[in-house]
Amino acid sequence: MGNVTADKRKDRVVKFAPKLRKYLVFQHRWTGLLMTAFLAVVGVTGSILAFSPQVDGWINPQLHVRHRPGQKPLDYATSAEKAEDLAGPEGGFP
Repeated sequence: MGNVTADKRKDRVVKFAPKLRKYLVFQHRWTGLLMTAFLAVVGVTGSILAFSPQVDGWINPQLHVRHRPGQKPLDYATSAEKAEDLAGPEGGFP
């Protein structure tokens, strides 16, 4: 009697195996595609972060100072004084 039940189990597994394989292939394919999309987004944003100062300079050129040839840059104290003068007595920018 033990052999009959083992044969029935084997028959059920053999019948079920193609369905399981089909499901696992489908699941593997879509999981891989979604992970690829996620990793592509992570890679692009990581590349942007790696070059953040350069990208910021392209996006906001008005915020970055470019020294003219022959003109020496200001020291920090003079820069701070000019910033205070621009800010006015209340301390806010116009």
